[in-house]
Amino acid sequence: MSDDDAPEDAARRTGHVLGAQVAAGLADLGQQTIARLNAEEKESRRTAPMSFALRADLKERLARFRDEGGTINVSGIANEAIERELDRLESGNAVRQRLLVELTERRGPSWTQGYQAGRQWGEAWASWLEITEYATRFSDRDVAVAAVGNRGFEEPEFAGAFRAPVRDYGEAPTFQRGGGDELVWETRTWECEAFWRGWLRAVRGIYDENKASLPSVIDQLPPRQTPVEAAPPDVDPDDIPF
Repeated sequence: MSDDDAPEDAARRTGHVLGAQVAAGLADLGQQTIARLNAEEKESRRTAPMSFALRADLKERLARFRDEGGTINVSGIANEAIERELDRLESGNAVRQRLLVELTERRGPSWTQGYQAGRQWGEAWASWLEITEYATRFSDRDVAVAAVGNRGFEEPEFAGAFRAPVRDYGEAPTFQRGGGDELVWETRTWECEAFWRGWLRAVRGIYDENKASLPSVIDQLPPRQTPVEAAPPDVDPDDIPF
């Protein structure tokens, strides 16, 4: 072996040693992780003493079964029965909580997105006068959206007393859903209504949170505006049956 090869051989041997050390360290770490997970699972399944009462006839029946040589894991059966009942009750609680929130109407993702947009509008953009106007003048029933148009081309428009702030949202009730390259315009009337009802609920929440610490501006609200009803659709004479 030449003197020129010696440094390369030494470096190669050092690399092998380091690789072996890293592999051994990873193996040791893997064993430690497995041991920790096993310990956590064992701890989660650890039993705790608990007494419960059996009906007298059931206790006698169980005693006879065991006297005849039968075996039965009472603790295991009790654990499974209690776990099933807890799952049922917790599932029922989740349904009950949802229905308490959605007593009279569905909410869903559009309502949630609208609520988030309303919070952002009230916290970052709106004046206290604007917040007061929306919070005190409009209810969920004022939020209505209808499809307007004819000959297969319809667009959603606000049809109730509520109108979104034109300065921030334009005149249309549509909104974008999704994220990144998946943004699409939502035009279904019921989804638009859900969005703006969520938006209005958020604005009312901001008003309620701050009305005690800010001066009232109700006497400075602008006059109420009567919504302009949409013009009836144009009718093509060829569509009139006569």
